[in-house]
Amino acid sequence: MPKNPVFEFLRQTGNSEVVEPIFNGIPILPPVGIPLLQKQNIPEFSYKAFIFKREGEIIDSIYTNPHPTDVLADSSLWSPKRLDLVRQLLISNLIRVLPDVRDELVDIEKQKPSPMRELLFPEGELNPRLVIDKYSALVNHQWVLERYVNILHVRKKILEGPFSKYFKQMGRLPIDKDRSKIITKAMKDGISWRTIRMANKGDSRRRYTDEVIAVYGILSPILTGRDCIILTADNDIFDQVFQFSQLLHDDYGSFLIGRDYLNNPEKYPHTHKSTSLFMEDGATAVGRAQNPTYLLPKIKNTCATWVIDVNNLHCLIWISTREMKEALDFQEMVRDGRVADGGNGYNVHMSLDDKKCKASSFHFTIGKDKNIKLKTGEKSFLSEFDLFRACTDRKK
Repeated sequence: MPKNPVFEFLRQTGNSEVVEPIFNGIPILPPVGIPLLQKQNIPEFSYKAFIFKREGEIIDSIYTNPHPTDVLADSSLWSPKRLDLVRQLLISNLIRVLPDVRDELVDIEKQKPSPMRELLFPEGELNPRLVIDKYSALVNHQWVLERYVNILHVRKKILEGPFSKYFKQMGRLPIDKDRSKIITKAMKDGISWRTIRMANKGDSRRRYTDEVIAVYGILSPILTGRDCIILTADNDIFDQVFQFSQLLHDDYGSFLIGRDYLNNPEKYPHTHKSTSLFMEDGATAVGRAQNPTYLLPKIKNTCATWVIDVNNLHCLIWISTREMKEALDFQEMVRDGRVADGGNGYNVHMSLDDKKCKASSFHFTIGKDKNIKLKTGEKSFLSEFDLFRACTDRKK
């Protein structure tokens, strides 16, 4: 079998003896490799749904939203130039602050007296209009929260291996043309330019705030029925929300197809051995309808996640169906990395196709995932396919 470019790219992980604790303290190391299905020509990406004309329209959008709504703040909201907006928000709404964001507020809390500090910490105590939300909506879905946060966080680490290898060879980190050469190779190997942009900034502080906000902001409406408006000035949060929406779409579709396959196997007469590099031996490729829309709930209870950039007033809206909860419940119940039940402990991947098979235009795959390998010897429940989906773009 020829060398796989992304596998070769990621196997360059450096300083592999260091164990990095990831979100919620679970030890994990970078993967030894992620296979790539094919190189992709990635179109330009934009998250802009619409643009507000003025800051006041942000307040108006919260007032006029017809559904119960939670307002979730990112640390980047607390800029001195947005003092008036923050003041209006605190007057009109309770603002939810996740523990990760509260930790970052310490920087403001320790500052010399300033208008923003006095607004957030009147009389030295946290403003009561700021509600510390200890992942309340996901109290029964901690596994799901941790799984998706960790998958998304890998995107920030994807260049660490090549940079570390360069450091060992040259005694310094790559800059200028050398750095560009490494980045260019990564993109040629299939890593999306959005992931490269994020990884190129580095992750020295090992914070997971962006990923936690993205996952919580999308999942909390599904689990509570309350819309969520995320206020941020950080493009990375837009990007992580978008990427997570793609992962969740994939996993929910896999859950629905897997359930239908178990309940109605006669609908899927076309099967053959899977040749996917992401699956262990014994996996099966199954023919499916091009658009199995009959699997979707006939009556959909929708909920929404808004992401509003308070700096340039851009906005993204992601609509979910609350029926996705049953797929999240399954993941939480099995706690082994599966997103769907393929029977016999097998997973299901809706988007793992077989382009070589002409008997059916579309396939899904059932089998055991190839999970990433940890140097610590501990069992990992993040698969190579999970990380492939996080670091690359869906082909249009």
